[in-house]
Amino acid sequence: MISRLPLLLLALCLPVVPALAAGPSGIPAPLAGDIARLESRLGESRLDDASRSSVEAQLAQARADDRAADEALAASAALQAEASQAGDELPRLEAALRRPLRTVLREWEERLPPRESLDALTRRIEETRSRLGSQRESLNAANAALDALTTTSLALAGELADQRRLVEERRDAADAARALARSSDSPVAQARALAAEAALRLALATLHRLETEQETLPARQRLWEARRRARERELNLAEQQLAVLQTRLEERRASLAEALRLRLEAERQEFAGSSPEAETLARENQALGEQLLALENELFAQRRAAAASARELLQAEESLRNTRARLALGGSDEALGLLLLGERRRLADPARLQRQLDTVRRRYAAARLSLIDLAERSSELDNLAEAVDRRLAGHEDDVADEDVIAQRREAYYRLLGTRAELLPELVDTTRQLAAVLGELERTLQAQLETTRTLSTMLDRRLLWVRSHAPVDPAWLSRVPAGWADLFKPSRYLTALRLGGRAALERWPQTLVLLSALALGLWLRRRLPDELERCARPLRSVRQDAYRHTLRALLLTLLAATPLAVLLAGAGWLFSVAGEAGRFSHSLGRALLLAAPTAYLYSLLGLMLRERGLLPTHLRWSAGTLAALAWLRPWLLWALLPLHLLVNLAFLRNVDPALETAGRMMLAGLALIYAWLAWRLLAPDGLWPGRRGADSLLRRVLRGLLPAGLVALALLALAGYLLTAGVLLRNLWLSFLLVLAVALLHGLVSRWLLLGERRLALRRYEARREAENEAGEEHPADTGEALPEVEPEEINLHSVNTQTRRLQRAFTLSLLAAALVWAWIDTLPAISRLDELALWHIADVDAEGRPVRLAVSLQDLLFGALVLALTFVAARNLPGLVEIGLLSKIQVDAPTRYAITSVSRYLIVIVGLLTGLSLFGVRWSQLQWMAAALTVGLGFGLQEIFANFVSGLILLFERPFRVGDIITIGDLTGTVTRIRTRATTLVDFDNKEIVVPNKTFITGQLVNWTLSDTRTRIIVKVGVAYGSDPALVHRLLMQAAEEHPKVLAEPAPRSWFMAFGASALEFELRVFVSEIADRLRTLNDLNSRIAELFAEHGIEIAFPQLDIHVRDLPPRADEAPAGG
Repeated sequence: MISRLPLLLLALCLPVVPALAAGPSGIPAPLAGDIARLESRLGESRLDDASRSSVEAQLAQARADDRAADEALAASAALQAEASQAGDELPRLEAALRRPLRTVLREWEERLPPRESLDALTRRIEETRSRLGSQRESLNAANAALDALTTTSLALAGELADQRRLVEERRDAADAARALARSSDSPVAQARALAAEAALRLALATLHRLETEQETLPARQRLWEARRRARERELNLAEQQLAVLQTRLEERRASLAEALRLRLEAERQEFAGSSPEAETLARENQALGEQLLALENELFAQRRAAAASARELLQAEESLRNTRARLALGGSDEALGLLLLGERRRLADPARLQRQLDTVRRRYAAARLSLIDLAERSSELDNLAEAVDRRLAGHEDDVADEDVIAQRREAYYRLLGTRAELLPELVDTTRQLAAVLGELERTLQAQLETTRTLSTMLDRRLLWVRSHAPVDPAWLSRVPAGWADLFKPSRYLTALRLGGRAALERWPQTLVLLSALALGLWLRRRLPDELERCARPLRSVRQDAYRHTLRALLLTLLAATPLAVLLAGAGWLFSVAGEAGRFSHSLGRALLLAAPTAYLYSLLGLMLRERGLLPTHLRWSAGTLAALAWLRPWLLWALLPLHLLVNLAFLRNVDPALETAGRMMLAGLALIYAWLAWRLLAPDGLWPGRRGADSLLRRVLRGLLPAGLVALALLALAGYLLTAGVLLRNLWLSFLLVLAVALLHGLVSRWLLLGERRLALRRYEARREAENEAGEEHPADTGEALPEVEPEEINLHSVNTQTRRLQRAFTLSLLAAALVWAWIDTLPAISRLDELALWHIADVDAEGRPVRLAVSLQDLLFGALVLALTFVAARNLPGLVEIGLLSKIQVDAPTRYAITSVSRYLIVIVGLLTGLSLFGVRWSQLQWMAAALTVGLGFGLQEIFANFVSGLILLFERPFRVGDIITIGDLTGTVTRIRTRATTLVDFDNKEIVVPNKTFITGQLVNWTLSDTRTRIIVKVGVAYGSDPALVHRLLMQAAEEHPKVLAEPAPRSWFMAFGASALEFELRVFVSEIADRLRTLNDLNSRIAELFAEHGIEIAFPQLDIHVRDLPPRADEAPAGG
């Protein structure tokens, strides 16, 4: 048991020990001995289990903190040692870096043996490659260390501030624990004091490590930067050494290959006059030699490609590392924007890398297959004597002379011996080629992944970073110099001279361009006559055909090419004449990019002619045609020159032309776009209203698009030139795609309209023919209206409605896909909106721990988009599915209606849950609302909820369907609609009756057409007493059998039902196939029965009353008897 005196002494000594054995920066000495002593005395104490567990836990935590403090102090010592090492290592590294690399390489070459064998050269190359791999790993480690130091420098200030606050908190807690330990000798208090002291020691040791890290950071950064440059130098030296060795190896192999070629050629000539088999072997050997030579050349080329790919990979990794470091520093000034833009332009094209990787993979697979084939052929020549005997065995019967056989044997030995030498060389070279291709494949794959990562990172940032300084007075002073630089005459004269030279050097391609230009001009001159010829058949339905529209379209497209071909041809000549980055090359690419604008100008002019495609074939509205005609001069005199010059300024990327003239033209282009958008989206402009109604979307776009374009002009003036340029380019591309989709929509409409006109014509001719043959029939009017839900023959109006809806759905889908393609490059930049948190929500992770999730601006925008798409899909998608899919398969109309209704509910539910989840509303939060809503429904909205559930039951259980004739209570009618709350019936008076769905579930329902449309008609007849019952039966059956609507099966029956008060009561029971035939059949049967009864003298009974008078009362004027 621990006595009170030792505990008291221990408590008094605890505050003194740290002061006596303090470490660096006042850090207390290790507490392992104090913890061990308290643990040894803990076994003698009388503590309950809970207190003992608490003391043990505190001591365990104190020991862990004490060890962590020792590790932090050791890390501080290591940092100080590394900083002191920098003083010794830096001079040596800098001295080595000062030596010229060319001198080191020359000294190494002088030490190489002058005539080294192929095997020795190959071994030396393999050793150099191995050293290159280790040096690349070493360089990656140095880069990782520098990245870690850069990240540490960014976060170190904040960590130090947090750690100092933690030290103060731990110091206060330790002081309080010491005070409690002085006043109490309880082991719990002593353990708490030790735990607080260990936590304080850990905090002080961590603070010391951070301070040491901050103090030594500059020296360590200089050291690792020098190490990185030294390792880059070593890597560069090894690459150059490898290139020297490979050049020597190529020279040796080339000389040996030339000697081999000469030997094989001499061998072929030697056996040219011998036997055919020997000649064939000689030719095959020569082919193998040529194959070996081709493989050697390919091996050398692939090795160079692998080395170049490895260098590009290092550059891509360096760019990725530098970009991450720059982005980690933050900021959005123009310096960062220019750096990121430069990295983006230097980046390799991922599509090109992917194509190169696919080519290498195919060649690698082919090399491995060839290696297997060559190895099999080489193994066949392991025993040369057997190979010669197999060759001779097939020709011994042809030759009997032993001398000839001996000559052939000698020839085969020589030729097959040569082949036995060639095949191992081929196997070895193919194996080396496969190894190089495998290495190249891995390098290209890594380069592709690095490039894609860097491309995504740059695309996420570039649109949000300023690329130039905002407009200021200094900028105005640079404007004249910028315009002068852009329009420097000498550059254009040089470009013209280079373009002319390129045209002469590439005269076949130039001739093709001139031929295309001449063809376009010839078609343009003949186009009016051709358009008149194509428009003439459109005036008659019988002569109209879709081929006339296609012919007019093709001729118009070809005739509109001259101006675009001229610009594109000149652009191609300038681009191939100059080197990348030169003015002529940039001018050529700018002309190529301006060619679509010129083509649109020419195309609109031809399509808007009097007999052109738009007014005559597609019949676009007058407002649309006028708006396009108003747009044409703007295309020629404003947009075409601005597109050319803005693209030229951006492609050159040279200041001050870009930041002055380019900025001004970009802002002007945005303002012109704004004016064009405002004018074209007017009510009488490019977007006519449907059936005279104005479009809400048009009004919204007319307000938003011009405002957004003006904002882009302001962005250009503020320095966001790249942002404004990219968005303007995508908007212009979107406009071109909208016009293309509108043209395609018009062509499809023309095709559908032509088909409908032909259908109407055929029906009209069929009706006229029927009227001429049989005359027009007038069916009897029943006086009742029976709605027809699914007519047997679809009329022209229904065809027009369905095709128009499908056409609209196709057009909208195509337009959406085109716009996504146009804006796909900006999606990575839009994804950066995910970094802008608007609010946070509480949630739990997969392990059940509470976490806070951020709802970003991207989530808000996507959530709004999902809700909008849900609204559109709920209104249109079910109907499109019904028309486009369900009507094509064997599904009846009621089933289609049920599927579309349920699909609409599912779309709404899924869309709402998805959209609300993007807003941060989780199902765990919605379920309480759903429970509360359920309670509310149970009390206040129970009838509406009951009708909704009943509607779902009706859709799935299907006691009746749309089109069925039902009776519910005293109501009878045809079901026309089944909604969530009520069902609509149309009775025989053509009145619409809305019945709550609950009525069908709780009431008695009669469905006349659920499984069989046959129904029975009962005709009741009363005849006078004295009529012959057999004759009545015969006449009733005759009337039933004569009627065409009465079914033979089930057969009609006549029944004598009863002796009535004034008639003999009969019933005629017949069946008809359709519910629509009931009233007409009943009318015809009654009429025919009356005729038959009248012909046979059978009297239709009517109510009679016989009165028998027994006693009459006396008259008033007569006196009583005896009076």
